[in-house]
Order: sequence, then structure tokens, then C-alpha cells
Amino acid sequence: MEIFLQPPNPEALSFEVDFQIQQAIVALQHSSIAIHGAGRFGDGRAAIVLKHNADAGAALEALERAHVKVSHFVTHVRIPAEEKAWQRAIRSRGNQWSELAEREWDGA
Repeated sequence: MEIFLQPPNPEALSFEVDFQIQQAIVALQHSSIAIHGAGRFGDGRAAIVLKHNADAGAALEALERAHVKVSHFVTHVRIPAEEKAWQRAIRSRGNQWSELAEREWDGA
């Protein structure tokens, strides 16, 4: 799930948005909510990506308690049939992707 943060004000400077991201991360950590990452886009928007969609409600409550405003959020749901189709598509590319992945994994 991606949570997009509402800027503190319409003309917020980058350090203000960065501080808001920091507040959000601290609030989520205090609530034991795992995240994949967080960051600021070039246009000034900020987002946090949760590790588990099931934590969405608790995350929104934690952000509200920390006075971090959320503009909107997007939930990604993977359907098993789509997941299998994605895996087949990757396998159909042959060994070139798996060899690249192995080289990156080995640090080569």
C-alpha cells in the first residue's frame, strides 16, 4: 500500500516535506508497522510504501495521531492468477534475467 502525504502547506519547501516524512516514519515505527520505503518525488509529493496491506488501518491511525495528513492512498492487491501469469512471463524471457539476478546477488 502506498500512502501519499499531504504537504504541510501548498508552497512547502523540500526540507519541510522531508521533516514530514521523518515524522511519518517515526510514527509508523512506534506502532510497529513495517515499511518498504519512503521518499519525496521531484514535484514535492511524498509517499510511504507499507510492507503489508493489512497494516493500512493501523498506519492511518498512527499518522493521524502524529498529525501527519494523508492526501490519499493506493492499495495493490495481487490476484493469484495474475501472479502466476507474471511468473510465466518472467520465465518466458529465458535465463537472461535469472543470470543477471545471480550476478547481482553474488556481487559481480
